[in-house]
Amino acid sequence: MSRRSPGHSNLRVSQVQLRDFRGVTGDAAVSFAHKNGKPSSCIVFGENGTGKSSIVDAVEWACQGKIGRSSKFSARSRPHLFNLATNAETCSVAVTLTDGTVLGRKVRRDPEKGTVVSASGESDGFQYVPMSLKRSDILNFLELPPERRGTLLLDHYLGQEHATPSEWESEQETEDVLVAAKTHVRQAAAAVAQILGVDPPHELSDVKVMVNNVVYKSVAPRHRKSISLARNLVDPVAALELALTDFEESRVRRRKTTQVSTQVTERVRRTHAILGDVSEWLSSSFQRVTGAGHVARISAELGRLGPMSLELDVELSTGFVGAPQKVFSEGYQDLIALLYFLAVARAAGEQGQAKVLILDDVLQSVDATIRVRVMNLILDEFADWQLLITVHDRLWRAQLLALFQSAGHPVAEVEIRNWGFTSGPSITYGTGQALATADLENALAVGDPAPVCAVSGRLLEHVCDTMSWTLPISVKRRRGDRYTLADLWPGVRKELSKTTLSDVANEIEVWMHLRNAVGAHYNDWAEGVTWSDAENFGLSVLALTDSLYCSKCGQWVIRSGSQLACRCGHKQVS
Repeated sequence: MSRRSPGHSNLRVSQVQLRDFRGVTGDAAVSFAHKNGKPSSCIVFGENGTGKSSIVDAVEWACQGKIGRSSKFSARSRPHLFNLATNAETCSVAVTLTDGTVLGRKVRRDPEKGTVVSASGESDGFQYVPMSLKRSDILNFLELPPERRGTLLLDHYLGQEHATPSEWESEQETEDVLVAAKTHVRQAAAAVAQILGVDPPHELSDVKVMVNNVVYKSVAPRHRKSISLARNLVDPVAALELALTDFEESRVRRRKTTQVSTQVTERVRRTHAILGDVSEWLSSSFQRVTGAGHVARISAELGRLGPMSLELDVELSTGFVGAPQKVFSEGYQDLIALLYFLAVARAAGEQGQAKVLILDDVLQSVDATIRVRVMNLILDEFADWQLLITVHDRLWRAQLLALFQSAGHPVAEVEIRNWGFTSGPSITYGTGQALATADLENALAVGDPAPVCAVSGRLLEHVCDTMSWTLPISVKRRRGDRYTLADLWPGVRKELSKTTLSDVANEIEVWMHLRNAVGAHYNDWAEGVTWSDAENFGLSVLALTDSLYCSKCGQWVIRSGSQLACRCGHKQVS
């Protein structure tokens, strides 16, 4: 087996450019550069439906020619490439890599050929293993029958110089045709049912019952030509019968294409052999995340039930062995699926795959109680990877930032705001900390007590939220783990009182009541708060922030022995 160049392990994505691609209208460019100017991991934050996935889909399509493991985009169930708000004849993406390579893909509408895709630039660092993991991958993994789960490896070519198997592409196409035919049957059946005044059948068996018993009154098919249907039924019934015929033909074609060829079977076997037995890593990682002492082992075995089978078994300390669905909750099942995909990614990196991994809202399908531990595992096992993570939950975003910082893993932030169907996304950068600092400085310059107290309270809450992770402090758990400033400040102040920041913390304690009295709520007497009081509060919060956050490396200080220090060492608190 030939190994690829080890140089790919240092390859990163610097930026991606999009034009009329999916949720992006017109032109957009997204940089994954850290504040130090170097490409880094990145958290892409935005509400659902604002275009986060369009950005990472563009990276995946440019690098691999696929989106969500699919390179077919014309079928009904496949991703749509063109932005739906514009009539543009083309859409395109381009990724710039750290070695200077630009990988581009463009699709244009052709009246004769349909959509025509072209590619520019070459790099073999991304051509072997899917670089993206989506939530749907996790949710669908265990739903696949064990006999067919091995097909997930058909687009994994660890060290193998093979194109995508035409047999599998053929199967995907026939599956799409079958789904479309089934939908057509249901639509045609609903039209007939409406005329007959009966409930529309959903299952195909019920459709046939309706045709046999209601339309033709149980008359045998060979005698039906002599039956005269009501005029308003003739065309709808003919359309339904044609749809049923098309469906049966599609099912026959699907049956033929799913006969797995020896070549494809051998490819899966070789891929799994290169991947190796991931059972040990699955078991140790599961234990590390859950601490479930009653779980002795999680094993993955290919080929026991058939050429495409991939079985996952859970062995308990009692000796019981069974499928995850028989033992675990849905949350633990999702975790096992996630860990399996991560094991594949690790193996790919060891084979020379470029160490870039996209996690597209994937951790949202893992229980909130364990996803922090999952992310700690990822930051440890993938410490030298570029991680591109999409997030739609603000609390999880804040936790992610703290986890990256605690791990000393540089991370940039991209935020998508104000997405519109015709305007596309508005893309901004930064963590929000710098914006809050600037807001406070501006409020101090204006000289109005109320805005100063409000912004000071908001910035202090940001500082305390971050310090609660990096110091760390003890807090009493609350429902949903959504902590307020009142929950966090006492613990942060207690830790800071042991350092040279004790005086600053005491000064904030003196004035912190202004945050609620003036900055958050209306009080008659609050109108008389002096500018001097508000200014003292604002300046003390700025001083604390400046002491704990390093603008040079873009990181907060973390516990380092007896000191607090940022990653570059520029900020230190003893």
